Amino acid sequence: MAHDIHNDFGEGIGGVNARTCEDLDLSETASSQTRDQSALTPTVPAALLQSLPGILRELEVDPDRVLQLPGLPADLFDVAGQRVSFQDLEQLFHACEEVSACDHVGLLVGRSVRLDDFGTAAGGARLEPTVGEGLATFVAYCNLHDTPATARLEVHGEKVRFACAITDHSLVDTRHFDDLSAAIACNVVRELCGPDWKPSALRFANPEASDHAPFASLLGAAPEFDASRSEIEFDAHWLERPLSPLEPATRATIATSLHQARASVLADLPTALRRILRKRLLLGDFSMDDVAAQLSMHRRTLDRKLQRCATTYGELLEAVRDDIARQLLRDTQFSIQRIADSVRFSSAANFATAFRRRTGMTPTEYRRSM
Repeated sequence: MAHDIHNDFGEGIGGVNARTCEDLDLSETASSQTRDQSALTPTVPAALLQSLPGILRELEVDPDRVLQLPGLPADLFDVAGQRVSFQDLEQLFHACEEVSACDHVGLLVGRSVRLDDFGTAAGGARLEPTVGEGLATFVAYCNLHDTPATARLEVHGEKVRFACAITDHSLVDTRHFDDLSAAIACNVVRELCGPDWKPSALRFANPEASDHAPFASLLGAAPEFDASRSEIEFDAHWLERPLSPLEPATRATIATSLHQARASVLADLPTALRRILRKRLLLGDFSMDDVAAQLSMHRRTLDRKLQRCATTYGELLEAVRDDIARQLLRDTQFSIQRIADSVRFSSAANFATAFRRRTGMTPTEYRRSM
């Protein structure tokens, strides 16, 4: 039977915030005073793409040829501090595939991302005594901080399933993002376990790639496609492997950072919950009990804290669903059924009824008004 890794390895870090994350920090730069965090357009730093020109040259493609395609800024690889939306990144991946005939560009980009690129999340993972506890802390950070990145870690008997994902509901083609995420997930686990670690399975919820060889050579296992969800799997005994202890001064610095981040999250609990719910809706796991456990508190405690903020869990959940639905109606051509699925309604009719109750318009009327 599957269970959350936190049930075995304690409470983790409880809660953290992206303000403490550096390097490849995916946090937003817009002010929360002008717009709710859950409504912001997710972006990634252009630094994530630093390896792409070299990858294209390895594929015998001039990077400038890619940037000449419509819709891509000519200085995409050059501007320090520039941020790229996931829609633009999706377009860039497609452009790279078009000019190189390589359908695993995301995999090649992901191989250069390392655990330490996740800043404080990496420090929190290394702070723990074992691989299992380190991964639990890493997952807790990814699912709580103010970024579009999310992670999942489950134990199924003698196997562990681990996944990283991008919580941008408006992506049309997630192939390259799934490849990117799988490579990152493998790198994170391998750095904690050591170079001898290999996954026992690679699963992708996408159609079969034309060439399986790069997956096996770069990630260490044969890929499986058209799976119910994307994830990597490995033997559970790796969770018991001890991590190298950190110097006392380093431990103290990381612990202080995590404590401050937890306090920052809990200082604005409704905003933190909106972030969590946006991610958990994508994963299909958004019960109040599970969210309370993620915050290292009992459901009744979470309910009391929300009452003090003059809101409820149900109100926050419906607000996040409504925000995602509006975004998808506004920014995509997704069918009403697909949008209903994205925000976890049982049917398009139920979604339309709920949407009209909140907005006074049907989803189709809202889309036409944009």
